[in-house]
Parts: sequence; structure tokens; C-alpha cells
Amino acid sequence: MSGASRPSLNIKNINTDFAVSDLANAHWKKAERISVDRYWSGVEAPKGRRFSVRLLWPETAVYVRFEAN
Repeated sequence: MSGASRPSLNIKNINTDFAVSDLANAHWKKAERISVDRYWSGVEAPKGRRFSVRLLWPETAVYVRFEAN
């Protein structure tokens, strides 16, 4: 394996489940916003192909929220 560092992220652990349709839930504000602005190849994506994602981790699942234009 090369000495290059790999990207990593922290997923916020929460104590309770909530409906995945509840996009106004206060837990989402605690989740780190991760900007995705490159393709898997490392090439920069054009503005119309960028998005952000937030992740939460209750005891039973992993919630993923994508935000795109």
C-alpha cells in the first residue's frame, strides 16, 4: 500500500431513530456536511454534478442524506 493518505469521515452517532422522510429533524444539523466535487477518478466534477451528503448512525441503521441542485 502506498504512503498516500485516504480520505475519511466521521459519522455522527445518535441515540434515537426517526423517520427518514423527516428532513427537518434536528439531528441532521449535527451531522457533518461532506462536499463531493470530484468523480471517482479524481477529476473535478462540473458544478451541475456536485452534491453534498450527511450521515447519521443510530443503533439500527445508517442514514444518508444527499443534497444536490
